[in-house]
Amino acid sequence: MALAQEAQDLDTHPYTYGHIRWFESDESYATGWNAQQLDHISFVNANLSGAFSFLDPTKVIHATHLIMVFAHGSMSQLLQGKSIARLDTDYDLENKHEDWRYFYVNR
Repeated sequence: MALAQEAQDLDTHPYTYGHIRWFESDESYATGWNAQQLDHISFVNANLSGAFSFLDPTKVIHATHLIMVFAHGSMSQLLQGKSIARLDTDYDLENKHEDWRYFYVNR
């Protein structure tokens, strides 16, 4: 992790960062104002380098409304097994290690 250049004392330096799981745009789906469709995104495959990152929180969108696209179902191929990047639920044991395939970005 990079420290601010003015940091002299490592014990008192604040380590503020965000652990990011990236999304990618679904290019096979027409979106935007002209198509009159919400943006369509999915998680990046966890096996690709850069699927997760640590970023300065000031560089991150802190909130957006994502709508699960139930019609496309869920899958486990992009992030296999148990992970801190996925909510650990007790109410849906069958799909516990799955993510929704796509999300709409609400505007």
